[in-house]
Amino acid sequence: MDGYVGSLRVLPDQMQICNPLMIVTLIPLFEVTLYPCLRHFKINFTPLRRMTLGMLLAGLAFVVAALVQMMIDENLTKVPETNGQTSLRVINSARCDLSLNIDLENWALDEETGSGGGIVIGPSNFTNTKEDIIHPQPFIAMYECMDNSNKKGIVSEPLYGKEAMDLIISDNGDTLKSFYAPHHTEKSDSGKAFVRIVNAANFPINIGAQSIEVNGSLYLPEKHKGSYEIDIVVNEELANKTYTFSYEVFTGALYTYVFREDPQTKYELDKYTDVYRNDVNIFWMIPQYFIITLGEVFLSVTGLEFSYSQAPPSMKSILQSLWLLTVSIGNIIVLIVAEAKLIPNQADEYFLFAGLIGVAAILFVILSMRYEYVDESEFYEAEEDGVHLEEDGFNGGVIEDKKRKLSELSDVEIKNGGVNGVTNGGFEHNTAI
Repeated sequence: MDGYVGSLRVLPDQMQICNPLMIVTLIPLFEVTLYPCLRHFKINFTPLRRMTLGMLLAGLAFVVAALVQMMIDENLTKVPETNGQTSLRVINSARCDLSLNIDLENWALDEETGSGGGIVIGPSNFTNTKEDIIHPQPFIAMYECMDNSNKKGIVSEPLYGKEAMDLIISDNGDTLKSFYAPHHTEKSDSGKAFVRIVNAANFPINIGAQSIEVNGSLYLPEKHKGSYEIDIVVNEELANKTYTFSYEVFTGALYTYVFREDPQTKYELDKYTDVYRNDVNIFWMIPQYFIITLGEVFLSVTGLEFSYSQAPPSMKSILQSLWLLTVSIGNIIVLIVAEAKLIPNQADEYFLFAGLIGVAAILFVILSMRYEYVDESEFYEAEEDGVHLEEDGFNGGVIEDKKRKLSELSDVEIKNGGVNGVTNGGFEHNTAI
């Protein structure tokens, strides 16, 4: 995605702060505004209803994410992804209109058909075939200038799998030459642009301390969005001469610049786009972040509160653990679906998650319809009553035990005439003091 708003650049990692910022803002905001307002109008927004709304909002967030992904997919460049796929683009760097006849199966062309059954490619133009994915195969291409200069050539090469190939045709004195120049297809993880310089001239050139041989290419360091200049050094008449060219790059794009000779300006640097730029702004992520945060506030926060308040004191930690267990199971499902690449299209994957949440919401509503809330104070009253009963039972048992022991002791004294079997005469009724 494009992280630029004017000159301001926002990194993808910086967007992740939206979720925690919205959470710490919305939770207290709802406590002082939304919930009191609903109570004022006597709207019974119970915890189970909050959780249901949270699930629906989470599903809606995935739908929004899928729609944004579809916007991104509209401008994605089709590239070979497996060993059974390849693509070919023909670039005309010659100084004439080029007639091209090529024997290549399933290769679509948008150019008009020229004389002799071939296609015509103007100077600095190319075939619009870089997104035509075909299977690897050998091919034969015949090309000829249409200016009666009798410049012509033929190439017979194989196409290799998982490669995007450029066939560049350029002048070579009184003839034409052609060479392969495969280009990158993967965007930079940093969002910067890749720029490749291809030397279609008939002599080496230098860029800085690096040299590009004839028919060779060189990738420049990744560039942020903006305009730049490049100095190309050419050895002319035993002296180096520097030519400065301007070029512009955009976020996430890949470019090929072909350096060629030109009769009017002496040298030209022609631009070709290998992979389209990121044209969907990164701030389109904010709506989905906001909706998923609303769902998290209503579902996760309320769910933790509900599982704690509706459990007896002896089971509160267990219910909290079960709640976290459901979260971990959800993460495992996401891990399996996302990492296993079961669904190749990212938008379809988001729709799948939205559907799963919708099914879960329906089941949750059915289970919630018969649920009866328990006042948390009842748990403590029941616990106190249980403690009193236990205390009463304990005290009663102690008293009965003492009575039993006293009764046994009295029986022994009566039987033996004293505590130790000896009569204590000092306490007899007829003893004089």
